[in-house]
Amino acid sequence: MKTKSLLLSVFTIISFSCTLMAQSISCADFTISGINPDPSDSSLYSVSIQFSEPSTSHVNYPYVSAVLDCNGDTVATGGMSFFAQIGQTTNDYQVTLSGSLACEPLTVVFVYGIDAFNIDTCLLSFGTTNGLSNRSEIADAFSLFPNPIKSQVTIQTGISQLGADYFVYDHTGKLMLTGRIDSENTPVDMSNLSRGIYLFRVGLDLKQTFKAVME
Repeated sequence: MKTKSLLLSVFTIISFSCTLMAQSISCADFTISGINPDPSDSSLYSVSIQFSEPSTSHVNYPYVSAVLDCNGDTVATGGMSFFAQIGQTTNDYQVTLSGSLACEPLTVVFVYGIDAFNIDTCLLSFGTTNGLSNRSEIADAFSLFPNPIKSQVTIQTGISQLGADYFVYDHTGKLMLTGRIDSENTPVDMSNLSRGIYLFRVGLDLKQTFKAVME
């Protein structure tokens, strides 16, 4: 009986590990359904994020680290408050205001763990027009290479993006670099930045998340 119980335990652990490895989760699986004030504290807001994956999926220690306004300025910050979010659920992530939410679209910096070794960061866009209107999207109008990087990354865009500004944020929403797209292949020197995850934006609405590896 002990041998059977041990084998069953090992099988359970292996099955659980395989379930984690089988998860294929991306930023497109998360949608903002609302950003609402706390009725008892005017300095607090709740960011409601829906997770569209099946209920067998989950992410670890998710949180909203920052909310940016349309100019890229940090107007709210948050911290870790959940151990996990399960697929087909909506979590309300609390943030503390440090500015105004009036300048839209707002960009929510959402951080989550896929497993013990992999952390991902998403930029989720949200705006209101004549009431509540979700505008969460992951744009693909530009690309980055190489990715991961060592010291320099190139932004590859179309002609329509020439003259637009680019912004590089760390995973907390802090602006680290900014510049202008001056060609269809614009090099960006990131050699002075630490190893980690950075968020890249071109213009007001075009967003992409990438991991920058500094060696």
